[in-house]
This record gives sequence, structure tokens and C-alpha cells, in this order.
Amino acid sequence: MSGGRNHVWYTGCGLTAPGSDVLGEDDMSSFTMGRDDNVTDSYLETEGGVPSNLAGHVVPWDAYIVAITAATEGAETWTAEVRKNDSPAVIASLAMAAVAKNNAVYGVSVSAGDELQVFCNGTDVGKPVVTVYLRKA
Repeated sequence: MSGGRNHVWYTGCGLTAPGSDVLGEDDMSSFTMGRDDNVTDSYLETEGGVPSNLAGHVVPWDAYIVAITAATEGAETWTAEVRKNDSPAVIASLAMAAVAKNNAVYGVSVSAGDELQVFCNGTDVGKPVVTVYLRKA
């Protein structure tokens, strides 16, 4: 991410989810949200710099959140939180304990039409970027 813009990417991934065979590109998607500056307790942004609580990722089909990855420009302590349908309830999270990158595997169910937001729970976190991977149910 450069030039003060934030981006969201949707990609097919041929990943292997826990307990499954290799999945085809039609079965997987991902989206990325981030910020080009330091943030404190803020929603990460979609393409065009829109905070995800105002325009999150709309899930295209019933799916599972199968993985989350996160990175910052340096070793940081914070939590990446995935929220759903403008609720403050956390449905999946990734703790970052004085690290610059991390990942976790999940099996959280979401429904077609759910809107997902990504929240940075931390203080002065340097340029956080979070990718959420979905597998079609």
C-alpha cells in the first residue's frame, strides 16, 4: 500500500483448509484491509480509504473464515479483530505480541450477505494490514 491509499484485494487461493483436500480457486477468497498510518483502536480501511465499519466486505456465499494473517511495519503488540454486521462482538481475532507478522487458522461460520469489518485493537500500531481468508461452505 502506497501513496496514502488503502486497498482491498479479492483473490482465489488454492489453499488447504484443516481436514480437507486442496480447495479449488472457486472455493476460496480473501480480502485485505489496512491503514497507511499509525492507528489506535480503529477500523481498518477498504480500497479508497473507507473505514470497514462504513463499508465492510460483503460475504458472497455461506462460508467459513479459515485463516487470518496480519503484519505491521515493525514489532507491535495489538489484536486484529474480525467483526460482523456492525456489531462490536469479535467473531475471530489474531493476537500480535511484539511481532511484525502472525497468522491463525479458524473455522468460524459466516452467511451470504454478512458484512465483515476488521478492527485494530491497540495503541499507535504502525501501518497494520490484515488479510481474512474465506472458504465456501
